[in-house]
Amino acid sequence: MWTRIQLAVSGVSLLLLALPCMAADTIGLCVGDDMRQRLHAEMRDLLGAVHGVHTALAERDLEALSTRAAAAGTAMAGQIEKHAGSHHAGLPHDFVKIGRATHAAFDDLATLARDGGADGELWPALSKVSGYCVQCHAKYRLALPGDCATEDEGAGR
Repeated sequence: MWTRIQLAVSGVSLLLLALPCMAADTIGLCVGDDMRQRLHAEMRDLLGAVHGVHTALAERDLEALSTRAAAAGTAMAGQIEKHAGSHHAGLPHDFVKIGRATHAAFDDLATLARDGGADGELWPALSKVSGYCVQCHAKYRLALPGDCATEDEGAGR
């Protein structure tokens, strides 16, 4: 029963954290429509992977956990780069760094599960993954197009 409560609380918390952060102290990223769609797709895939990991943890299915975590690891990042060319062009270095750390943390979680990790190892590894999500959403947001300066308006915004 406790595992289901943990799963429910974790799932709800992650869903809330995945919402765009609109706090005034976040850095608004001005990106084109194509990049916005790619970033949203990547975040949805990452959130889906977190959900899959939670489900596998609840079922104590380490093979499924490893598979789901690995799919969101550096292999996912590589596929994004392969199909989107310079996916990270124009994005702040720290934003890209957090993204890469997130994918690497998924790889670490996949390895732990593949090696038969105990709950005492798996939960902290998952917490590390979601910690990067929190860090990124606390610092960055995708700016609304109306909030971005155009060349005619200058870069003063």
